[in-house]
Amino acid sequence: TKARSLAGNSFTTSDLEFYAENEHVNIVPRFSSPEFNFICGDYGPFTPQREVEVPLWLAVALKQQMKCFIRCPEWMTIENLKAIKDQEKSTEINELADLPFYYMEICSMILQVAADDIPHSDRVRSLLEDIQNLRAP
Repeated sequence: TKARSLAGNSFTTSDLEFYAENEHVNIVPRFSSPEFNFICGDYGPFTPQREVEVPLWLAVALKQQMKCFIRCPEWMTIENLKAIKDQEKSTEINELADLPFYYMEICSMILQVAADDIPHSDRVRSLLEDIQNLRAP
């Protein structure tokens, strides 16, 4: 299904998730390892309980193997999402709040594999849905 259209190009949900996977998130590893070297960059070193920034695709893969916790991005906290919802609901302000371009895809992927890492994940889902509905044309 077509999800968004940008500059005349239509993108499917899968396309958008593919692009979103390159966004960076913080994880807390449950393992020790030197740096991982990929074509797209070097990540690590990985030390238990020491936060490190990695692309979302790597965070998801490590979480699925139960090798890390995914930290909730600051913009994805209940407090921030409530503030964004209130701002966008306001009739006085006609501009969208600052969220990552692929915020829905990022949230979807994080909540799919790491809902247990996100405080009050059900409320986060609800607020994201409210924001998406406010932004819908």
